[in-house]
Amino acid sequence: MKKFILVTLLVTGAVLPAAPSASEQQTRVPLIANDWCFPRIGEGGWETACFLSVIEGALQTAVVDMGNLSNSYPTWSPDSLRIAFTDGRYIYLYDRTTGTSSMLTDAIMSAGPLSWSPDGRRIAAAAAIADGTGGWVRELVAITPDGMNVERLTTNVGFTGDYAWSPSGSALAFGRAADGVQELYLMNADGSNQTRLTSNIGFAGGVSFSPAGDRIAFNCGTTICAVNVDGTNAVQLAPGFTAAATASFSRDGRQIAFLDHSAGYGEVIVMNGDGSVIRVAPGSPAATPRWSPDGASLAFVLEGVQVQGEYACPADGSPCGPAPADSIGLVNADGTNLRYIGEGTNPTWYVPQPGQPAAAFTAECTGAACTFSAAGSFDADGSLASYEWKFGDGTTGTGATAVHTYATGGTYRPVLIVTDNDGKRDATTKVVVANAAPVASFTSACDGPSCTFDGSASADADGAVVHYAWTFGDGTYADGPGAVVTHRYASGTFTATLWVRDNGGAGSAVASRALTVVNALPVASFSVTCDGLTCAYDASASSDPDGTAQGFSWDFGFGPGGYNGSKGSYKYSSAGTYTITVTVTDDTGQTSSASQTVTVVFPPMHVGDLDGSSVTLAKSWNATVAIEVHGATHGKVDGATVTGTWENGSTAACSTDGSGRCSITRTLIPRSIASVRFTVNGATRPDFLFNAAGNHDAEGDSNGTAVTIKRQ
Repeated sequence: MKKFILVTLLVTGAVLPAAPSASEQQTRVPLIANDWCFPRIGEGGWETACFLSVIEGALQTAVVDMGNLSNSYPTWSPDSLRIAFTDGRYIYLYDRTTGTSSMLTDAIMSAGPLSWSPDGRRIAAAAAIADGTGGWVRELVAITPDGMNVERLTTNVGFTGDYAWSPSGSALAFGRAADGVQELYLMNADGSNQTRLTSNIGFAGGVSFSPAGDRIAFNCGTTICAVNVDGTNAVQLAPGFTAAATASFSRDGRQIAFLDHSAGYGEVIVMNGDGSVIRVAPGSPAATPRWSPDGASLAFVLEGVQVQGEYACPADGSPCGPAPADSIGLVNADGTNLRYIGEGTNPTWYVPQPGQPAAAFTAECTGAACTFSAAGSFDADGSLASYEWKFGDGTTGTGATAVHTYATGGTYRPVLIVTDNDGKRDATTKVVVANAAPVASFTSACDGPSCTFDGSASADADGAVVHYAWTFGDGTYADGPGAVVTHRYASGTFTATLWVRDNGGAGSAVASRALTVVNALPVASFSVTCDGLTCAYDASASSDPDGTAQGFSWDFGFGPGGYNGSKGSYKYSSAGTYTITVTVTDDTGQTSSASQTVTVVFPPMHVGDLDGSSVTLAKSWNATVAIEVHGATHGKVDGATVTGTWENGSTAACSTDGSGRCSITRTLIPRSIASVRFTVNGATRPDFLFNAAGNHDAEGDSNGTAVTIKRQ
């Protein structure tokens, strides 16, 4: 096991690759590719849209629609004219000179970061390769920029997905699991001579070469470590920090940036050659720090920090969407001038080549007519030989300035390509709104409460109106492509508003004149019939002279009780006089009510059958009385308590079951007594009233009130 030596020296003094001149760096607009996700309105409402974007100075341009994919791993070609990226399955190239993208290869499934080689001849990719058994294995591959040659650099060696090109492009450092332990390896650019550089020192990924190419920094589990390319001098670079991300060398190799997770989130740290550190963005949860080409600043992801706070609301008046979750921050290497430059994740700097020209332009549009100027373009070591314009609608132009009128107003992405006297090129693009706003206009006509709005008089000078949205002034709205809508109002004065949007995305809003609408109230009417404590009600006769009666709400004398519908029944808990009220609502929300007073009483019950029977014993006999209680319509009444008296003065009681029956038995009657008599005194139940006058016996063996039982 190698012994850790704590050192602070980061570079060995080796000669570094040539950097762009100071004049180039001072005047060239910084260029960053990144992933940009934000909410937008789709056919089904708000959705997350993700794009490959380019941040050029203070301008962020979405260049490729990635659907909902948030990790495209963009990587620049050395000449800045192309960006390789992945959609998680295939690899693509975005060409900045045409503003278009194309598939590079479908032979592999890209599953991780892409990295363009420094010489521009190949693109490395962490990819999933079919293993021949129906499964997939992660390998490192290299692809030529034309997609014609895919070279497998690792084969079943346990490639972890972490890798980096050496500054010369002649070698690759990569992570590999050896006997279940992750270690750092180095190999030639063609995959040969794979050499192990670490041994049990906690390699956890995040590979980064020093600019001189003689040292490799990596995450060693609890901090950042470094090792020489021959495997010697393995050291901890940041003891005392809980580092868990790739170390990133500054261009001169005298500083290193990494993330410290001691506080529970990533914080950007810059370590100087003498071991001192600078917290360049204290308190800001961060990820993916990347040095600028001149080494003066760092771009990084500000996690959960929003640039705008809230997105602008759409022109059609629909609700605003949520703000994005992550932004791109920029801070000087000494910790000063922390600012936001864009939105999204995965920032990747373009590093300009020595002597490469810089393309820049401005555009001013009046409607669909635009004037372009390339006055901001320059060549630091010579002169610009040509200017080529691609206006984004299939037409082209030349010259340092250009005037172009688009056939249809809309949003376009014009491209400027400049070529210097050495034949080197640069390209840039912008989003240009070349669109005159539409003019919103509409008429209205009302027939009682029903109003028809017609926005077909709206017009667009350089295109067509494609979307109409209305607010009616009563808290409702309509949103859709049609120019004509109909709306029903309640009585009152309202202000209707029309929003229109043209095919280029521009919108204009116009508020209408006030509308005075008269809407007849609905007519509430109902009938009610009570049987005992239960009342049946029916309001289906209610009507609306200029609409429909749609809603019914009932009050049975105790306040609104959640009873809805045009008809139904309600059972009171006690007898009394009550006021029933129905409130009817029409199709515009207007209401009217009607009331009636009802008196409810307890329903009557009586004895409907009274039978006697006896059983003779050796020295005595038993007499049994069977009692059946009926309601007013002779339905059986359960739960009633019946009381009665025997002729000897003794009393007895029983409760009816589900069949309305119960029985009472007198036992051990002396045999000297030939007969006994039982008389019903009454019956009770909380929601019934006993009516003795109704007692009867359909079989005729009693009068329903008293029965005589003889000894057998």
